[in-house]
Amino acid sequence: MKVAIMQPYLFPYHGYFQLAQAVDLFIFLDDVNFIKKGYINRNNILLNGHPHRFTKPVEKMSQNRFINQHDYGRQDKLLSVFTHAYQSAPHYSEIMSLLAPILTATGNVAEVNANAVESVFKYLGLVQKFAFSSAVPHDTSLKGQDKIIALCQAVDGLTYVNPPGGRALYDAKHFANAGLSLIFIEPELRPYPQLADVFIPSLSLVDMLMMTSRPAILQQLNEFNLVSE
Repeated sequence: MKVAIMQPYLFPYHGYFQLAQAVDLFIFLDDVNFIKKGYINRNNILLNGHPHRFTKPVEKMSQNRFINQHDYGRQDKLLSVFTHAYQSAPHYSEIMSLLAPILTATGNVAEVNANAVESVFKYLGLVQKFAFSSAVPHDTSLKGQDKIIALCQAVDGLTYVNPPGGRALYDAKHFANAGLSLIFIEPELRPYPQLADVFIPSLSLVDMLMMTSRPAILQQLNEFNLVSE
C-alpha cells in the first residue's frame, strides 16, 4: 500500500492533489507545529492578471502549538476577493459554491483544510481514503522521518510517496531498514487557460478549477512520474 503524508494546506497547488490521488491512503499531518509563514492558511491566486496572496485568518497563531490546536476566526473579506478575481472565469458559479463554505468556515484549521481537499476530490469524482495523523496510533514523540516511518507502519503501508523536496529530508536506506520503500513524485504541469497574459505556474488549484473543465483537470492530475530512490 502506498501512503502519502502532508500537512493540511488550504487549497494548495496542483502537485499536492497529484500526490493525494497517486496513493492508496493520504494522511493529513495535523499533529506537528504550525508554521506561521507557510501555506497552511494561505496560497496564491490570480487577481487582475497577477499573483495575489490570500490568507484565511487564524486565531492566536503559535509555532509552539500543533496545526490541529489552531482555529480559524471569523472573516468576511475572502469571498469578495475571490469574486473580484474570478467572476469572469468560465466555472466561477460552481466553484464558488464549493469554495464559499470553506472560505467562511470557522473552527479547527486542520479539519477545515482537510475538508477543502476532500471537497475538491468529490467535485472531481475521485475516491480516496483520508486520515489524520493525530488519529493514527503511533509514538507522538517521534519527529521528522522517524515519525513518517511510524505512521506508515501503523497503517501497514509498504511505500511512502513524497514530493521532490523530500529528498533533502528523507534517507531511502533508513526507510528500507524499516521495511519501507521511498518513492518521489515528479509532478508535471502544462499551461492551462488563465486570466493573465503570461502563464503563471504553481498557483492554488482554485485557479485551475475556475478556468478548466473536470476532464482537463483530471488529465493534469495524472501527469506525473513516480521515481524510486
